[in-house]
Amino acid sequence: MADIDKAVERIEQGDAWGKRDEVIQIEVKRPLDKVIPIRLSADKWEELRQEAREMGIGPTTLARMWILEHLRKQRTPFLEEKAKAQEEIISRYQQIIKEEFAKKKEKV
Repeated sequence: MADIDKAVERIEQGDAWGKRDEVIQIEVKRPLDKVIPIRLSADKWEELRQEAREMGIGPTTLARMWILEHLRKQRTPFLEEKAKAQEEIISRYQQIIKEEFAKKKEKV
């Protein structure tokens, strides 16, 4: 208790930082606020629990990881297609600019 009292006293006196203390960055994640009930048979629930136990996590955490992994895999082809379309647009604009530059150079 004495250590806590000393720490509180340091903070109250405005001397909360020690010479060896350092500032660190932390990432605060948004809380998970949506819950989805999923019905499983007893044997499937046991399979999920066993696999999660082997990974050192809870079964609901494992289920959430699988859902998020599936969503990422679904989104990846869309993002790749979008990037390819953007590259084609950029390439086309570069070609137009080169052609326009060449036309102006011919006039000079």
